Amino acid sequence: MRPVFPKTVGVMALLLLGAACRNVKDRLSGFPALVLCTEDEPDDLRFIEPNQAGVAYLAKTIYLQDGKISPVPRAQPLQVGPNVRLIAVVRIEHMGGEPAEPGGVSNEIAAVLSKSQVRALQIDFAAANKDRDFYANLLQDIHQRVPPSVPVEITADVSWCGANSWLKGLPITAAVPLFYRGGNLAQKQAFAEPLCRSAIGIASDQATLPLPEHRRVFVFQPQPWTQADYERVLKALGM
Repeated sequence: MRPVFPKTVGVMALLLLGAACRNVKDRLSGFPALVLCTEDEPDDLRFIEPNQAGVAYLAKTIYLQDGKISPVPRAQPLQVGPNVRLIAVVRIEHMGGEPAEPGGVSNEIAAVLSKSQVRALQIDFAAANKDRDFYANLLQDIHQRVPPSVPVEITADVSWCGANSWLKGLPITAAVPLFYRGGNLAQKQAFAEPLCRSAIGIASDQATLPLPEHRRVFVFQPQPWTQADYERVLKALGM
């Protein structure tokens, strides 16, 4: 959840979502097929109907450098209705040097679950090859600290979703491939890695391209969502 986004809401791509839901196992059951994603902006999303959309909001950014952990919690208010399902997003920024002990990082991540409406956890990071052992160990540690009822998913580069993926065997619910970080959104085949098959993240400049066969779509927008944006997306989904 770190790109610079275009300002128009991507809705044409969502038209394909209903047809694309067939024969795909939903790894985040109980959440709507649409998730609106927000950065650290003052968002008033009280217009959202809880049966139509969920919200993935940036709850904390954790900076890692030379073994030190510097957490920065969300600074801006987030307003949602009482029954809207929330996914708390924690972004990890590795600034250089040894990343840190996984236990200290996972403690900071687990702390965002204190918000009562949070029903799932998403971890956003960019893992160079040399850092993958750290992130694999971190996800194992998070698995031990987060209640089993809370799904844990990650964002993923498209390149992570092929055969022999480093994600295989990790204790996560799903990996959300982010096509604004690269990859061909027009591809039709399912990803070789099953963890990558239940969701997709798109930016609005990809709105005219067909989506792969995925069930849940995360829609990213740089500025705060408006009711007009929301209604445009719902219309595209036929809701």
